[in-house]
Amino acid sequence: MITIRTAIADDEPLARAALRDGLERVAGFTLVGEAEDGLATLRLIETQRPQLLLLDVQMPELDGFEVLAQIDPHERPAVVFITAFDRHALQAFDAHAVDYLLKPFDRERFSRALARARARLESPAGNEAGNSMLSDVLAGGACRRYCVKRAGRELLVDAHRIEWVSARGNYVLLHHDGGEDLLRRSLSDLHRELDPRRFVRIHRSTIVRLDAILHLHRVPGGDYDVQLRSGATVTLSRTHVEHFRRASRVAP
Repeated sequence: MITIRTAIADDEPLARAALRDGLERVAGFTLVGEAEDGLATLRLIETQRPQLLLLDVQMPELDGFEVLAQIDPHERPAVVFITAFDRHALQAFDAHAVDYLLKPFDRERFSRALARARARLESPAGNEAGNSMLSDVLAGGACRRYCVKRAGRELLVDAHRIEWVSARGNYVLLHHDGGEDLLRRSLSDLHRELDPRRFVRIHRSTIVRLDAILHLHRVPGGDYDVQLRSGATVTLSRTHVEHFRRASRVAP
């Protein structure tokens, strides 16, 4: 087994410490240096020539993507992006990243990322690692977290906490167990991102999480009132009944 020279680039000391600890637990990887901003990362790559870079997306001076843009593609190390936000996943895939880890991640997920990095380095022509990365980020939870602004702060809302979503012009309103928050996203875009096994569009302006539904009641005109666990009532329009039936395997 070859030993893979690995570098860490993250502006948070605790994050670097966690990555360092994770590397020490996996055989076949050796740490050759750390950096806390984009310019220092470029110097580290130039002097240490790591084969693998654990790279934070958001850093001072240059962000992770700007760092990569400064490096000759033929001299780039394999890259695993580390971030608290999922919105850059497709960009990471376009940059041929090995993996894209969302903080916080567990030991098993980190080990899987390192295994993908080894597979990429031992077989650079293969694209399986990249496809698996995209599947992990975009499927099964789809975009697993959403960054919303509330009272001047940025908060993360996990997709599994969302009960239903309503359209608000150029925004959507996320109704979740912590309240309601606006997100600048179209309902159609959000519908494509959310896990189709868990979320279904029931109206041109509404998406619901299937396991949040308590019962349905038909109303005149062919629509249904949908009672949710939170006590909210939303409308299943007659034009979405067939789609709802297929998605939920329920015959309203």
